[in-house]
Amino acid sequence: MVSRFGFQLVILILISVAMVPYIIPETLSYEDLVLNGGFETGDLSGWNVNGTCEVRSYVYLRPHMGKYSVRIGAEGGEGILYQTIEIPEGSKANFSFAYKLDEGAALDVYLRDASGTSVQHWSLREKTDWKLLKFEIDTQSAGKPLTIVFVGKVFTEKRLEAVEVTSPTGRTSIIYTWSIYNYWPYIDSVSVVFKRVYYSVNVEVSGLPAGLSTKIFVDDQVEGSIKVGLPKRFQFRIGDRHRLRVEDYVSDTQEVRYACKLCSTVTNASSDETLRFDYSPQYLLTLESSYGRTEGSGWFNKDDVAKFSVGPETIPMEGLLGFLGAKYKFKGWGGDLRSDLPSSEVVMNSPKRVVAVWEADYSSVYVIGGIFAALVSISCLVILRMRPTLKRLRKR
Repeated sequence: MVSRFGFQLVILILISVAMVPYIIPETLSYEDLVLNGGFETGDLSGWNVNGTCEVRSYVYLRPHMGKYSVRIGAEGGEGILYQTIEIPEGSKANFSFAYKLDEGAALDVYLRDASGTSVQHWSLREKTDWKLLKFEIDTQSAGKPLTIVFVGKVFTEKRLEAVEVTSPTGRTSIIYTWSIYNYWPYIDSVSVVFKRVYYSVNVEVSGLPAGLSTKIFVDDQVEGSIKVGLPKRFQFRIGDRHRLRVEDYVSDTQEVRYACKLCSTVTNASSDETLRFDYSPQYLLTLESSYGRTEGSGWFNKDDVAKFSVGPETIPMEGLLGFLGAKYKFKGWGGDLRSDLPSSEVVMNSPKRVVAVWEADYSSVYVIGGIFAALVSISCLVILRMRPTLKRLRKR
């Protein structure tokens, strides 16, 4: 036979087994922002208390889950229990709590932002056994302090009750006395579990002077501009990819601009990231020449070596002088470079303007002119010498 002690032991074991589902709150299996939301520490750790709030164990009251719940309120008055959390940016969250109301008790629940404004409010007045209330907090409340406030009000009732009293002589009589009954609000299983639904992309630039900015495009649509030290932040839904790019070139003056080597990228669609677009200066090489054809002008990165040339080195003049052999000859380069070579190079540490210098060459004209003058002189001399002979011939 089972002894009385053994029977009691079996009963205790069965009670313990029956309590197992309440030992580990369901919310603890997730990333919960609320500290001690199930009050399983046996106290009010993590919470701020204003008024009379008391942790009650399952010995006195069956909790919603686990071993403990909280009774809110002071006898004949209110009690306040609150805790501030912050939902990560780009996230939405599921807020839930269990409540139990005795007859006449009241419970007000608030979600308040940093200014104290109520984002959401529940006014609970109906008597109920444990009931779970759920609410989805949207992303607009993410990234900012959010305070969960429970305000409980106890209902106190006085009753005039008959009490049977027996005197020392054994005489029984009935007297009436006032009895006080308190009806309480309770809470348990407070939870805020968040889920990331957006990811952030922080876009910044480097290399641009303070006065310059570049346009930024998201999927080929202009979404403003950014400067060095003033990044721009975008939020995208997780799973969505987007192409971000900036301008290839940002002009400073007609001869100075800034170029972005890698100006386009695609977001990773899953986690926060920072994108930086780097700009570097470019300078314009301007070639000027009155004659011939120049090659090598254009934009160059800072400190690049720019090679350039002009050709041909001689250009015939137009008209009669050109027919007689007059020409222009390349003499050298002027402006921001001194060189007598038709093919030269310059270090582009600033904008450069290089001018081809030409000189006129009339040497062929002088030679032909001298020959022509000599022929004319000889012709005149011959004519002068032949004049007497011509006169004699006319007389005959």
